[in-house]
Amino acid sequence: MAIGDIVGGPADVELGAAASEATIGNTTGGVTATVSPQNRERVVDQYGSTAIAIIHTGDEVRVTVPWAEWSSATLNEVYDPGTDAGTSKGVGRSAGYIYTTQSMDITPFLTADAAKTVEFYSVTPIGEVSMAFNNDDDRILEVEYAALADTAKSDGSLIGLLNLS
Repeated sequence: MAIGDIVGGPADVELGAAASEATIGNTTGGVTATVSPQNRERVVDQYGSTAIAIIHTGDEVRVTVPWAEWSSATLNEVYDPGTDAGTSKGVGRSAGYIYTTQSMDITPFLTADAAKTVEFYSVTPIGEVSMAFNNDDDRILEVEYAALADTAKSDGSLIGLLNLS
């Protein structure tokens, strides 16, 4: 065990195609990526309800990003179905809209850990958008992203990569 293998601190979130990937803005409170394997148990009559195997049925990946900047770039990341009018973001769309996707890289700010990134090939913002208007806090736009499978990638890395270096 090496103390140098411990990674901590804040991260930068970049969105978009590799050639034009861009930082959207500052975050506050930390970025969280959660990978939840989905499974089912195999049971046979001989052992009753005791499982004899666990079978992988998929993965659910969510990333929560608390965007701290009230800017055009940030507003475009908050709510995908809304129209982009340059200085405003529309809210409300008819049913059937298919969300657009883009890549996401989460990179530690510390130079020593910069290669220890988390990369997702295809993400889209989902869930609710809450905006606090009060005297005690900044207006943070916390957004949950769903990471989706990229069918062009190989089995075992359909959604993304956890990079060591």
